[in-house]
Amino acid sequence: MGEYPNVSSRVTCVVDLFGPTDLLTMGGGHNSIESFLGGQIQENEDAARNASPITFVSMDDPPFMLIHGMKDQADSERMHAALQRVQVQSVLIPIVGSEGRLGTPNTKDETRQVAERMRQFFDKHLLGKDVVVSAEPINPKKGQ
Repeated sequence: MGEYPNVSSRVTCVVDLFGPTDLLTMGGGHNSIESFLGGQIQENEDAARNASPITFVSMDDPPFMLIHGMKDQADSERMHAALQRVQVQSVLIPIVGSEGRLGTPNTKDETRQVAERMRQFFDKHLLGKDVVVSAEPINPKKGQ
């Protein structure tokens, strides 16, 4: 129960920024993930499946925001589709020109736009504000 028994520990919403969601679809050469699994993904399929968020999608999941570069967003697209199949609120926001799983936005403008979308999402799902969360692609201005 912990120190705050009247406060739920249930996750209210999720923002996935460039994250892998289905390790089984990843090719070799992902050293950090492979070391976590104890070896090559293809040789540790059960561990990869059990470490993949897509494996555990269910209708009682909280709302998701998936942000991913357009060049490598297939993982996020599959997660978004899986969430929608079980009628979980999900918004997929591609970043035009981003290199994919870099883990961080590439320009100041991209960072600003990502932060604004996340703020909208948190305002809606954490603060209960009547906010529209745009699913329009983020298209950063070059060099900013």
